[in-house]
Amino acid sequence: MKVAIVKAIIFIGCFFVSALAISQGDDAGEGEFPYIVSVTYNDEHICGGFIYSNYFVLTAASCLIGKSPWNTAVVIAQLSLIQPDVDELRIQALSFYIYPEYEEVYHTNDLALIKVNQPIPYGPHVNFIYYEEANDTDTSATVMGWGATQVFPFKQINTSLIF
Repeated sequence: MKVAIVKAIIFIGCFFVSALAISQGDDAGEGEFPYIVSVTYNDEHICGGFIYSNYFVLTAASCLIGKSPWNTAVVIAQLSLIQPDVDELRIQALSFYIYPEYEEVYHTNDLALIKVNQPIPYGPHVNFIYYEEANDTDTSATVMGWGATQVFPFKQINTSLIF
């Protein structure tokens, strides 16, 4: 069940900036989701992810297939993909760990870890994610990602998990 929660959290963040991005959500406040990061490749946002520990970010394997860690980074404390945020920090990826049971055609088990080359500095706007096992099909979730309107503000919506 923990994997279901993790997938729900990173699912929306793994869309490219397109019509599939969050629309009609609410702007997220500064520091409201301190565990969310933007995964970038050649300095362009490709996916969302979340801080798992001070050296690891969890994201979707499909975001990293065919890419090099040398051109990949995570950006922490970022509300806008266009306008720089005062607190945002770019941290270079060191290596990738693709979940061994990832299936590329159907994107099943679509999980990967990014190891960064320096510790992620925790603070009021940056922290690892707290999660617990879902034990109920009536569990609600918040879906987060960057929207595709105006200046791409970070968005959130509330929804229910379907197992």
